Amino acid sequence: MKTFVLDTNVLVHDPRSIFKFRDNEVVIPIMVLEELDSLKTRQDGAGQDARIAMRFLDEIKNKGEIFDGVVVNDEGGKIRIELKYHDCKTMPAAFDPT
Repeated sequence: MKTFVLDTNVLVHDPRSIFKFRDNEVVIPIMVLEELDSLKTRQDGAGQDARIAMRFLDEIKNKGEIFDGVVVNDEGGKIRIELKYHDCKTMPAAFDPT
């Protein structure tokens, strides 16, 4: 089983992408949920896709403990929300993007 960590852009580009990872684990950082939440009020395609993605995640949340991982297909693929958040300000200097 591989683990794929999705960012906001993936879910806005294709909200259904969370179901396309077959027998692998999809991890969505909590920060992505916050970003989707702020996008969902927009009246354009990005806002619409953010709403769709949030709807899918709400449905998954109702099937089990999404913070531990919920199986979403017959192949054993799982989706989970990662609560650990690391502020980039605390990253070592070698990771400075400037």
